[in-house]
Amino acid sequence: MPSSSSPASGPPIVSIITPAYNAAQYIEHTLESALRQTFPSFELLIVDDGSSDDTGDIARRYAVRDHRIQVLRQPNRGIAAARNAAMARAQGRYFALLDSDDLWFPTYLAEQVAILEQRPEIAVLSGNALNFGGPMDGSPLLRATNYTVRPVSLLQLVQVEDSMSILSVFRREVPESIGLFDENLRRSEDYDFWLRAAFAGFQLAVNPRPLGLYRRRPDSLSADEALMLEAMRRPLQKIRQVCSQRPDVQAAVDRQLTRVAERG
Repeated sequence: MPSSSSPASGPPIVSIITPAYNAAQYIEHTLESALRQTFPSFELLIVDDGSSDDTGDIARRYAVRDHRIQVLRQPNRGIAAARNAAMARAQGRYFALLDSDDLWFPTYLAEQVAILEQRPEIAVLSGNALNFGGPMDGSPLLRATNYTVRPVSLLQLVQVEDSMSILSVFRREVPESIGLFDENLRRSEDYDFWLRAAFAGFQLAVNPRPLGLYRRRPDSLSADEALMLEAMRRPLQKIRQVCSQRPDVQAAVDRQLTRVAERG
């Protein structure tokens, strides 16, 4: 496993946020993909969310071998609380979400950070990925006709729930302004975060170039479409309450809530 340091002194540019719960089967491959990044100025904050398997032991072995890795442990409180615990310790000016079973290609951070540096108006940059496993194996997670970075509006987020992916990098100013992930949500906490960021006026965008692998596995939180559709309900209801001046958004929310009810 490679062990390299940030090229300059001072805090890292990127804080990688990795919640992990009973991820021993996958987390080693995930960590290897982080450590193979061509962009070395990062810290990797792993939160062992009360795992009962070897997740914590594997993470701690990596922390011994690379000083950029920190391992935190907490009782099982869910993915939102785990991300929040890492973000409270993060030093970087960008936060990058890397779940414990997903994989980054080596240039993921380099390409995403370069876009954010060149486009200061973008606050949240979602990346694309290839589905890894399951019937959609090898196909892009997000539909794209070309590789041009495209903005995503609040209305688009409501109308197309998979406009963004969890493989995202965002500026520190976003959680400082809108708060952290909603720990009351056990699912769709990322969707809720994107909706709140867009409502607050932050520019969201997608880089359609696939730069990682999004694992599809039977026991994952995103595996059951019915559960995921139901999980959308609360973020949509939350954003509807604050959009009294956006009848277009409220109407789109109502359509989505009807769709959720019909497909649930």
